[in-house]
Amino acid sequence: MVRHQVPEGTDFLVHQLEALQLCQLPQLPSQGLSKPGFMHPLSGGATQAILKPGIVELDSGSATSFTLAEDSLVTVYVEAPEDIPVALQIQETGGVRKALALSTDQDRTQSNFLHQEGFKGRNVVQLREFLAKGTYWINAKAINEDVLLNFDQREGFCDTFTMVVTVNQLKVATQTFNPDTDEEFCEDMDPLVNTLRTDGMVRGNLVKELTKYSAEVGYFDFDGTDQEGPFLVYFQLDYDVSQEGVVAVALSQYDKDFSSFTEIGLYTVADSQTTVLQIVERGTYAISIQSIVSTPAKF
Repeated sequence: MVRHQVPEGTDFLVHQLEALQLCQLPQLPSQGLSKPGFMHPLSGGATQAILKPGIVELDSGSATSFTLAEDSLVTVYVEAPEDIPVALQIQETGGVRKALALSTDQDRTQSNFLHQEGFKGRNVVQLREFLAKGTYWINAKAINEDVLLNFDQREGFCDTFTMVVTVNQLKVATQTFNPDTDEEFCEDMDPLVNTLRTDGMVRGNLVKELTKYSAEVGYFDFDGTDQEGPFLVYFQLDYDVSQEGVVAVALSQYDKDFSSFTEIGLYTVADSQTTVLQIVERGTYAISIQSIVSTPAKF
């Protein structure tokens, strides 16, 4: 894809080309996800795919399809730049919409005090749906009119956005959940580790119920150490993306003057892993691990 800019009121034929950007932008699979490399009978009808389409795909709305041979748990996660709010939709072939969520609604009603206004630096939306067998479409589209009108004028014209899609058939589940019961499946849930020291590593095992939104926060203080800093801090969260969807990890610093926390580091998504790598100065910090659930009522 090529982008060029010529000042208004000038003749393209007599004016030197002012800017030229060549982008080899990937697209969502035009033939859908029901093929080798994604969903296929050889993979048991399951998939876990991380896609990086070009950001321009969100201009008119990018879409890809998939076919379920059995009832399945489907999660779709989209992560876009902070200036591009996104609408994410799963639609059944024939026009019946199964789910719709907006990145602008993320976290507003959740109890995590660190992110009641969403994440800084990016727009995030995730759907987690139990779908009957059939053919469906995933559609992601920018919803800000100013963005749509000036899409080809963005400095990050060649940027990409992230889409994570997981599909798992329900018949292979080892345990089923009855949404009509109040039974507690995880009685001994572990708290988040709060003991972090320099030149060392701490491991923890956080247990939670998949059917419930969760936000766990741990704290650590580098003011009490005899080292000057700066410090390199690395967090790694390992989990089953196919069951939980993408889990967020964010690092925030405490501001003593305003008695509040400010987000300074945000997660990177990989296969069944979320990581945060950040260089920090002396101070007090909070690490937050939280579910990303745009439609919690669906649980």
